[in-house]
Amino acid sequence: TLSLGKRFEIFYISLQPCGPLPDSIALYKSSDFGRTWKPWQYFSTDCYRAFGLPTSSEHSAQISSANIQEVLCVALKPPSRYNSQGQSSNVIAFSTTIG
Repeated sequence: TLSLGKRFEIFYISLQPCGPLPDSIALYKSSDFGRTWKPWQYFSTDCYRAFGLPTSSEHSAQISSANIQEVLCVALKPPSRYNSQGQSSNVIAFSTTIG
């Protein structure tokens, strides 16, 4: 949990795991300072198994006023390489404005 203490509008997120890449990642958001949480974005090697959703490439990722709150699951690809400590060199990044 990362509390920023006030409201921010986030346009881009970039994550770099400090260890082996997990099978699935779920990001949640709160608009009431942590009292309640809603899914924001999913990443998985198998979106349907992990979250019951198709990967974002399997359905339209076009953002509109009708689907702007839709949670997408993006395919999480295995890392292409690791450093000497066994950490993934891959970065997981996404734009909050284009899905």
